[in-house]
Amino acid sequence: MTIFQGGRSSAFDGDEAVDVGIPTSYLLQVKGSSQLNCKAIQEDFSASSLNTNDCFVLVTPDDVIVWYGKGSTGDEREMAKTIALGKSGDPEFMFEGQEKKHFWEALGGKQQYFDEKVLKQDEEINPPRLFQLSNASGNISVEEIVEFGQVDLIEEDVMLLDASHTIFAWFGVLSNKQEQNECVRIAKEYLESCPNERDGDTPIMLIKQGLEPPTFTGHFGAWDEDKWNVEEIYAQAAEANNAPVEVTNGFSTGYSHSGSIPYSVLSGEELPENVDPSKKEEYLSDADFQQVMGMEKEEFYGLPAWKQTNLKKSKNLF
Repeated sequence: MTIFQGGRSSAFDGDEAVDVGIPTSYLLQVKGSSQLNCKAIQEDFSASSLNTNDCFVLVTPDDVIVWYGKGSTGDEREMAKTIALGKSGDPEFMFEGQEKKHFWEALGGKQQYFDEKVLKQDEEINPPRLFQLSNASGNISVEEIVEFGQVDLIEEDVMLLDASHTIFAWFGVLSNKQEQNECVRIAKEYLESCPNERDGDTPIMLIKQGLEPPTFTGHFGAWDEDKWNVEEIYAQAAEANNAPVEVTNGFSTGYSHSGSIPYSVLSGEELPENVDPSKKEEYLSDADFQQVMGMEKEEFYGLPAWKQTNLKKSKNLF
């Protein structure tokens, strides 16, 4: 099955809506665990839409190219090949890491994409699951959202994404402290009670709206990088809350802090009360961070979660 974006307009789309057919150039993501559930879905025509766990078919007026992600399955590759042969008698096949220049040029240039392999071909596939945490009723409630997309991320709440290898806690810009403080406890209880066996050491990563890493956005299909203006949404939230909002790298918690703290204090046994013990590295000055961690903050937060954890442990910051 192949699913394209667009379709016929209706009264619900407004007076200026128009029919959207199949474009001359498009990108199809092929994913699934078997011949029975493999499907091809049109994604944004950009290199950022690629995912190492799947196959993609790139169609332009001049070329038809099949891209094999390193983590793609045999069934996905066969389906991608079949689709490509239906478009061209001589499609081109490329493996991840061996792309030719014209492949990136067709997509508008090489960009960062979801490149963390989370599944093996012989592993049981557990699709990502999204949960909404809210205390709008006065008590914390948890509700699963099925067939989710970026539009389902509610800025007034905290969302939990189970991505198998990581549990992401997404803080909407208008989420409150109770929701933020409870999310880690709820995530741990979820891992313990999950019917399929889960690693108790599965990392729980806290991220902020508008500052999501590719390892998070890669589970939402087509992701609109321009949906939220980070400066605007946090300025509005600060005005609504009548309090300053700190925008960092997107991996902070609900703990408040200002200024930097020396490494000698952060690596010691007794921490200041306002320090979140799970995020000690955030309190280092830029200079101390470079000296202690051996890299800039941006590079550190681009590492896989397990590498971040191991590095922090080696520096007595975990």
